[in-house]
Amino acid sequence: MKPKSKPDSRGRVLNAAGENIDGLMAGFEHDGRFYPIKGWVAYSKKPYKDELMAGVRIYCRGKIAAQTHIFNLRAGFTGEYDIRSYLVGEINADWLDESEDLIRTDRQDILWSHPLGRAFEGWGQSVVKYIGKISREPTRQRAWKTFEQVSDIAKKIEKAFPSANQASIRESTLVIAKSIASRAREEELNDEAQADRIVQLALLLGPHITLDAKLREAAEKEDSSLAMITGILRTARVAELCAFGKIADDRVNVIKTVEKLKDDEKTLEEAFQKLIESAPWLIEPGWAPITANQSFMTLRKEFQKFYKAKTGQELVLGDFSDDSKRADFVMSNQGGIVQIIEIKRPGHALENKELDRINKYIELMREFLQAKGQEPFRKLFQDVHVTLVCDKLALTGIHDTAFKSLSKLDGDLTHMNWTTFLLRTRQTHQSFLDEAERQRSIEVKD
Repeated sequence: MKPKSKPDSRGRVLNAAGENIDGLMAGFEHDGRFYPIKGWVAYSKKPYKDELMAGVRIYCRGKIAAQTHIFNLRAGFTGEYDIRSYLVGEINADWLDESEDLIRTDRQDILWSHPLGRAFEGWGQSVVKYIGKISREPTRQRAWKTFEQVSDIAKKIEKAFPSANQASIRESTLVIAKSIASRAREEELNDEAQADRIVQLALLLGPHITLDAKLREAAEKEDSSLAMITGILRTARVAELCAFGKIADDRVNVIKTVEKLKDDEKTLEEAFQKLIESAPWLIEPGWAPITANQSFMTLRKEFQKFYKAKTGQELVLGDFSDDSKRADFVMSNQGGIVQIIEIKRPGHALENKELDRINKYIELMREFLQAKGQEPFRKLFQDVHVTLVCDKLALTGIHDTAFKSLSKLDGDLTHMNWTTFLLRTRQTHQSFLDEAERQRSIEVKD
């Protein structure tokens, strides 16, 4: 804001184009007197990270009296998200030290609690709200321009959905990307990783939003043509491929992370046990995390009691809620089989006593399932199987023979080292990605 060259008795507020702003005055009235204010307030092109630089400086007779960011405005106003860091200005109020001295003795702030101070505060809040309102759209446009340059969104959308009959998907994807990016901070959008996350989210949602629109359009028409139905099916196919492709891509990235972690000597097997609990597909690509299955949760608790009664030792399983207790193994439920997943740290060699413990798990779980009164469990869980991830074996004598028997084809135990474990999972999901890409190519040709 800047005062008019020849202001009237009430003063006027002008915008950057020199036009009068209705509803604002270059000052305010209080107790029958008009208190004039001169200066300017603006929305900066770039945020001020240093609080000493941001905000509006208030001067009285050429000396600094206070600095305020938003005139004590409460949260919830339009434009609040950015204006705290972008608002700058310099105003002069020479009446601050007249009959009522509103300047604190340390000249660090104003006595806002004073009636005149509250009136001044109210004027300032009106200015802040106005700037927040008018700066919103330009800010969004600037954010979108930044995002376009950093992300190269147009080319990526064209590459993902190049077919002529995918025009509506391209449009929806662009709208989603713009909706997200235009509301983000510019400094965030200048981060390529952050910009790419927005791109990937838009590419994932674009086909689904388009499918929803096509279904609504078909529902509103009394007689949907065959061409429309064909378009819906084609869009649904693209949406399905994008969704599954994103899942597979995320899993491949998880596997890459695990491959790095396993070579870190500080990484303990507990970390992988926790990971397996939420991502059992690392062991077997077809496995899914266990949902709130009351029957399985009950089995796990009852088996812990059974194990302690038989061995006198406490068996730690569960959701790893107590970090002070190291879990003995991960127990899962896949295809009606109780899966025991034993994770050893990379480079570890399995010893005789550890095999004894694994064998005890198998024996006692079978005894538990076959015990009298366990019919409800037996209907849901027919058997038990162990998956052992361990790089080496240090077994001797009868233990070596027992291990070979357990791990024979279709036996009770599946053994794999870390390299095989990760390679198999990565290849499965990479194959899925390759197939998804092949299907997309077919869609383009159609």
